[in-house]
Amino acid sequence: MNRIFTAIALCLTWGASAQITITENDLPSAGTSYPVAQGNLINDFDFSLTGAGYTWDYSELEIQSTDTTNMVSVSNAPFMYQFLFNSPFDPDHQADFGSTADDVDLGGMLTLEDMFVFFKKTSTAYSQVGTGTTVNGIPLPAVNEPVDVIFNLPMNYNNVDSSYSEWMISVPNTATYKLKQWRTATADGWGTLITPQGTFEALRIRMDLEALDSIAIDLLGLDFETPRSWTEYHWYGVDGGIPLLQVNENLGFTSSITFQYVDDTKPTDVASWYANDLVIYPNPARETMWVDMPAHMKEQVTDVRIIDNQGREVKAFTASALNRGFDVSELSSGRYTLLFLNNDQVLSDHGIVVE
Repeated sequence: MNRIFTAIALCLTWGASAQITITENDLPSAGTSYPVAQGNLINDFDFSLTGAGYTWDYSELEIQSTDTTNMVSVSNAPFMYQFLFNSPFDPDHQADFGSTADDVDLGGMLTLEDMFVFFKKTSTAYSQVGTGTTVNGIPLPAVNEPVDVIFNLPMNYNNVDSSYSEWMISVPNTATYKLKQWRTATADGWGTLITPQGTFEALRIRMDLEALDSIAIDLLGLDFETPRSWTEYHWYGVDGGIPLLQVNENLGFTSSITFQYVDDTKPTDVASWYANDLVIYPNPARETMWVDMPAHMKEQVTDVRIIDNQGREVKAFTASALNRGFDVSELSSGRYTLLFLNNDQVLSDHGIVVE
């Protein structure tokens, strides 16, 4: 009798959390947006703890701020980037989508602004194929050669993948920057993930990364190299897109916590439905902004207007002009509102920042 009850207990324990496999269908796609939150540590979590059938309870993470991670179609990226990352003649670097990233300050010697990272997914691998950035107002695309394989697919518990990649940009008569990176991805756990958003079945992937930043300053004839290393913990779920939770650690300290989070207190009227599907990038920007609109919005929007913080219209154009991006270089630095209209009816409004 005891053996029967023991067997039943084991079945219930293992049935409560099922091991999952991550495929290309569970990763992001162009035109999708993911509401996220930046978290604060309340408790002293040890994020390295993991295993099979594990329960990661981070329900007490404190929400510091919220944002949206947007996956943009490559066909809507600046033309110079499209030339490299949307070319059928280079299938290895033909990206499926791109996403903005934070500016990078290279020790005050060089700043990589308006960062844009391009990704590719197939049935066998999820990869970062290149980067676009602006230096001194010049857009500079760079392909990863070899391609940075984030992890191979399908991804299962106990899989271990490693890859090496590098990319380089050069500003004529100024400087050259080169990044070399080594990545190891280990699926070191599966089980139940609990965040302030809810409870999910997840596969945990640990990323151990090492990088070497190299900067050559032409005018000074000087070369600098800086090694660095960090660890990222990613929890992926079925149909989750981006990680349900990502924790970055640097030098043994938690540097960032990001998790998917939908603020249920936000309105759900028609205008917000349009706003949630709309992607504007880069934002902030100094010169040109681009808009990625879903099909249902393209059919409705006829005009676009830019309104300053005093309610004055400072720029207006037709929706068809958005295909070429819109110039904000003549606007003063500050915050503006972008209105999307169907004739005189406002369908959506979106904040933008001009630097």
